[in-house]
Amino acid sequence: MSLLQKKNERAEQVNVPALISCYLGVTEPALFGVNLKYGFPLICGMIGSACAALISVGFGVQATSIGVGGLPGILSIFPQYYLIFFAAMVVAVVIPFTLTFIVGSRKLSAEERGIVAPRGASGSAEAGQDRETAENAAGAETAENAADNKAAGSAADDEADAAPNVFRAFLSGRAIPLEEVPDEVFSQHVMGDGLAIEPEDEMVVAPAGATVSAVMEDSRHACGLTLENGLEILIHVGIDTVSMNGDGFELFVKEGDKVRAGQPLIRFDKKKILAAGIPPSRCSW
Repeated sequence: MSLLQKKNERAEQVNVPALISCYLGVTEPALFGVNLKYGFPLICGMIGSACAALISVGFGVQATSIGVGGLPGILSIFPQYYLIFFAAMVVAVVIPFTLTFIVGSRKLSAEERGIVAPRGASGSAEAGQDRETAENAAGAETAENAADNKAAGSAADDEADAAPNVFRAFLSGRAIPLEEVPDEVFSQHVMGDGLAIEPEDEMVVAPAGATVSAVMEDSRHACGLTLENGLEILIHVGIDTVSMNGDGFELFVKEGDKVRAGQPLIRFDKKKILAAGIPPSRCSW
């Protein structure tokens, strides 16, 4: 994907960090930022992994323990199986790369590949709106919009849905800088900019009108949203909560659903998260 979208600067801001972290064993940036977004890279990766697994299992490769993932995973393999496991690793890289490149060359539009400029980037009035949208998404007019919403009273929900650049609180609690989250995937902004919240309640709601672009149906701990202006948001509850396999989480939406500002997305049980030995749950987007 990085090669296919090398001319798409916005996509490369996600692709390159996700690629590096994935090869080092941290797969969530690639999973949420690329694979689930486009779909076919996930399928291509699964095919390559299946072929690599056939090699490893077929030759009886054994490991000293369950080690880290990615390229460093070879360190947990018994030395006599290094060559076989290395061959499996090559297969796990080459096959997904080749399949993704072939499929992506046909499925990705010229705009997604960065070959042509996005619609509205020609200096017209539409281009001005796109620039204003980017500024608003960065928070340039958030305070003013929030004040307008408060004054609107009962019409706030409709206004939030009509203006996708207005973000409402998606969880009650104390906001903290993303850099203070004890997870490098978020604190190093691998998944992009955002914030973290130490929650007071246990219900995550949609911050604006959007389409549900991704959900983790098994673990139910994360949800991806895409706004009408194309802005993508990832809401991730807790740290390493994927290991809970959905225990203590309730998901109210599925991929493809249309949601309004304030609509429930995920309910989580703070007591169960703490009982699982996981740091106090935080929701990052």
